[in-house]
Amino acid sequence: MINLSDLTELKILLIESNQNIRDTLVKAFFREGCSLTTAISATGGLRLLKEDCYDIIISDFDLPGMDGFEFFKLAKSYCQNSVKIIIAAYGDIDPMSSIFKYGINDIIEKPFPFESLLYTISKHVVKKSATG
Repeated sequence: MINLSDLTELKILLIESNQNIRDTLVKAFFREGCSLTTAISATGGLRLLKEDCYDIIISDFDLPGMDGFEFFKLAKSYCQNSVKIIIAAYGDIDPMSSIFKYGINDIIEKPFPFESLLYTISKHVVKKSATG
């Protein structure tokens, strides 16, 4: 596990259409000193990826216009080394389905405590830094 201070050096993109969840995560990441950029739709997230690269991309599965799988499929050409995490309500998707096909590193099922999201991020950041 890495120190939370290590996460403050990373740029994080969150794509979440639910305002309550988005606001909660923005406040939680802010408390930890992390840099977080948000989008409310997949198209908004893709626009941000065209402008900048992010170390971590977190997207909800249930987005307006296209689902999280489609978003990550289109996002593959941007920020190829980013850690990619999808958030889904229990039963939305089969966790063992095709997340890796879309370049997604992990899945978080709703509802989840913020600490679970931090743990998931940190385990992938540690793995990524260990492999190069």
